[in-house]
Amino acid sequence: LQAELDSALDSTGLGWYTHDDVLVITAIKPCAGAGVAARPVVYRILKGGNPQKLSQEIQQQVVPESWEPRSGNKIIVGLLPSALIIIQKPLVHAELQKKFSISLQAIHAPSRLNEQFKLLDQRGSVSCQRLPLEQVVRDLSQQFQVPLMLDVAALRGDTRVSPDTPISMQLNNVRLATALQLMLS
Repeated sequence: LQAELDSALDSTGLGWYTHDDVLVITAIKPCAGAGVAARPVVYRILKGGNPQKLSQEIQQQVVPESWEPRSGNKIIVGLLPSALIIIQKPLVHAELQKKFSISLQAIHAPSRLNEQFKLLDQRGSVSCQRLPLEQVVRDLSQQFQVPLMLDVAALRGDTRVSPDTPISMQLNNVRLATALQLMLS
């Protein structure tokens, strides 16, 4: 299948990758190591760096195409004091540690944080028909017994999705993280 997809898409300039349970065809060629799973790493910010500014610099300087919103790769700012949680592929983490060794130090994620990320790996079914995003997130929180909150303030700047966006999905045996990513993309 990989060879067929490569052959079919080569002349179009499109790329493809699989993310969890979904085959994604994209105008952005996947970065090296795209088939390898992303993982969260906590980085302690050194020398009083500004978390927001550092986050922007990382996304601009370290494999910029890998931060495409639908990729699931992201930087979480503000969850832990003086730290960034970066979810990325191992090759991107290695590049990040080379370029930002003066500003960041990788540390082990607290076990509680690792447990929370594992909760997102739970599989189940998601079925909704034109329900507001906010309601679907509440329902998933109850169904999977995971504390989920919709960051309404962050969505205000996103023109694609809002808390009232109607969601229609019928997914079976899907990871919770995948379902959430599909809803927010």
